[in-house]
Amino acid sequence: MAALLVAASFAAAISGAAGFAGALLPLPLLVAMGVVTRAIGGALLLFVAMRCSGVLRITGGTVVLIGGGGLVGFLSGLVGSAGPLGAAIFLSLGLPPVAYIASEATTALVMHAVKTLVYQPFVPLDHEFWIFAALMGAAMILGTWAAKRAIERMPRQAFQRFVATLLVVVAAYMVVHG
Repeated sequence: MAALLVAASFAAAISGAAGFAGALLPLPLLVAMGVVTRAIGGALLLFVAMRCSGVLRITGGTVVLIGGGGLVGFLSGLVGSAGPLGAAIFLSLGLPPVAYIASEATTALVMHAVKTLVYQPFVPLDHEFWIFAALMGAAMILGTWAAKRAIERMPRQAFQRFVATLLVVVAAYMVVHG
């Protein structure tokens, strides 16, 4: 069931990223990024506070994952990345650590690949870009492999607390620095 929900979120994120990346290219991105980034950071801080205090009890249902995937895709298409918002949405599934990382990483990878195709006619992606992209991809694979060894031994609750803590740190940075 969790795989089906992740696939639904994945499809919504890809659709949102592709549609909004093409539709919103003319926006002045530097202005939009500061406002949207701070809003995402504030929303994440609120999400984690409400979730940790027990006020918010989100379960990873179809509506949450499709709506969340669409929102992540929309924001990613608008400003380039939705930041850790996708992580917060996948956190609601309560997945085991390795499944959580795999779901989040796969969605992000494909969503960014779709945006690259959409942006391609407007942004020159030369030979140096593709070398840099290949090196970054290799670094991500190595980092994921190394992290997998650590998180396989981590209890689910400890992993969820760890992700929530990282969300707070990143969200606070987003609010302060935009």
